[in-house]
Amino acid sequence: MDAQLLFSGYTDKNSVGLLQFAALMTTIWDAAEKDDPYADWHLLKTYDAIIQLRNQFAQTIQDYQESIRKIYGRTNLMLVPFSSEKPVVKNLWFRTQYGYLGAAVIGDFDELMRTVLTAGRVGVLLDKTQDMIRVEWIDKVGSLFKLPLKWKPFGLIRADISSDSELAKTAMQTLGKVPANILDKTVRAPFSPYINIELGS
Repeated sequence: MDAQLLFSGYTDKNSVGLLQFAALMTTIWDAAEKDDPYADWHLLKTYDAIIQLRNQFAQTIQDYQESIRKIYGRTNLMLVPFSSEKPVVKNLWFRTQYGYLGAAVIGDFDELMRTVLTAGRVGVLLDKTQDMIRVEWIDKVGSLFKLPLKWKPFGLIRADISSDSELAKTAMQTLGKVPANILDKTVRAPFSPYINIELGS
């Protein structure tokens, strides 16, 4: 159920689900294609945040699975991981890779919660209660999906930064100073568009 809500977004007006996250990332992608350095920077920050969160998921899942194995690994019992009787299947289509990366995060959340439910079913005590784990990781995924909201469109290009234009000064007051390696394009997110300066002119 929570995975489905992370997909579509909770009813809370401050909630951002996968679909909105993907749409916002597409807007940022389009701006990066037009040579907006802040958009390029935000693609990198979001990508790094996704990888970091997925690594955290992987480690936590591994730790919890190990907790189960420590108790039942030497028995003749064959434990079947918890699974939904009626799993929800979603057809995905996103314009950028970030939608699919976000979907993978929800998949990680689902695997984590199935591991936690399995532990609960067989009486294995984890470091936190099931509800505490659930709330903690929903918050982490929600925070990730809100990252695109920190970017603001100013319609500038790298030349505006180089010339120290008024538009660039306004953007810097809101979004901070763009790192030099972002400006000179030596560092970009692994998933970034080809830059077409003519689109931004």
